[in-house]
Amino acid sequence: MTRKPRIAVILGSTRDSRFGAKPAEWILEKAQARGDWEVELVDLKDHDLPLFNEVASNAWMPSADARATAWQEKIAAFDGYIFVVAEYNRSITGALKNALDQAYVDWNRKAFGVVGYGALGAARAVEHLRTIGIELQMVSTRSGVHIAGADFFAVHPLGQQNQPLSAIEATVGHRTSMSRGPTPTSPVTSGSPMAKKPPDMNKVVATNRQARRDYEILDEWECGIMLQGSEVKSLREAKVTLSDAFGRFDGRDLYLVGLHINAYSNASAQGGHELGRTRRLLAHRHELDEMRHRVDQEHLSLIPLSLYFKEGRAKVELGLGRGRKHYDKRQAIAKRDADLDARRAMAARRRAE
Repeated sequence: MTRKPRIAVILGSTRDSRFGAKPAEWILEKAQARGDWEVELVDLKDHDLPLFNEVASNAWMPSADARATAWQEKIAAFDGYIFVVAEYNRSITGALKNALDQAYVDWNRKAFGVVGYGALGAARAVEHLRTIGIELQMVSTRSGVHIAGADFFAVHPLGQQNQPLSAIEATVGHRTSMSRGPTPTSPVTSGSPMAKKPPDMNKVVATNRQARRDYEILDEWECGIMLQGSEVKSLREAKVTLSDAFGRFDGRDLYLVGLHINAYSNASAQGGHELGRTRRLLAHRHELDEMRHRVDQEHLSLIPLSLYFKEGRAKVELGLGRGRKHYDKRQAIAKRDADLDARRAMAARRRAE
C-alpha cells in the first residue's frame, strides 16, 4: 500500500503577539480535508533552536548541537511543507530563516507551498523564501495564498472587524494550490518543460592517478570540503585538476592547497570564483588530530586521492603517504603492469571457455 505524503505546516513567527496561528490553523484544516495527505502543524515556537553556530551546515559535516540535530530529524520526516509567512522588513522572520539554516540535506528535493499574510500579503517575504528554497534544492509551487489588503484587515485584530478566515475564502481561495497542486513527492512531472534531470548524487569527479605511484599510501580518510556555489557547479562538470593538490595544516585546521577548479561555464564575469584558492577540509576533530600527529612525527604527506560526490555532498579521499624513491616507483609501475597483464590473461581465458 502506498504511503500518504507527510506534510508539515510550518508556522514561521514566534512572537507572543503573532497573528500567524490563525492562518496556520486555517490552512491545516484545508490541507487535512484533502484526505490524501498526513498533515501536522510544526510551530517554531515549540522548538528550542539556537542561533546557527555550527562550523558548517550539515551539507558538509554533522551538526554538533543536539537541538539542531533534533530539528533536522523532525523536518526530515516530512515529504513537503507549507510555510505560513509573515513579512518583517521585506523579508521572512529571523526565526524562520534560522530554522532553514539549521538544516540543508533534510530540505533537499522536497516541495513547498506558502501562505503569506500582511498588508501586501507578505509578497516580498514569499519571494525571498522562494530564493532560499532554490539554494536548499527545494521546489516551490507556482501559486500561493496571499492574505492581503482589505482581506487581511478583515481578519486581523488591527482591522477591528475580527472576521473568521472563512469569511474571505471566496477571494483568497482561488489563489491556493493546496487542493489541486502537485504532490510533494513529485513536484514536477516528467512531461513538464521545467523538469530537469537531478544531479548525480554519487559521482566520481576526479582521481589522482599519480598519487599511488609517487607515494606509498599508509592510511586514508574521507573529508568534506568547503566550496562556493560556482565551484560546486564546476565540479559537476568535472572541471577540476587534482594532481598538484596537497593537504596542509594551519594550526588545528586542515586545508587543501593547489586544487584547481575551472570557472563554471554559465558563470558571469563577476560571479565566478578564484580558480586555485586554498579550500578548507572538514573532518572530525579526533581524525584531524591523528592526521596532524602522524604528519609531524612520521614526516608524511597528505595527498588527495579522489574527489567525488556522495549523497550530493562534495568529498575528498585524502591519503597519508610516504614519498617513494625512484627505485620504488619503478617497482610500483612494474607491479601495476604485471597485475594488469594477469587480469587480461584471466579475462581472455574466461572468454575462451
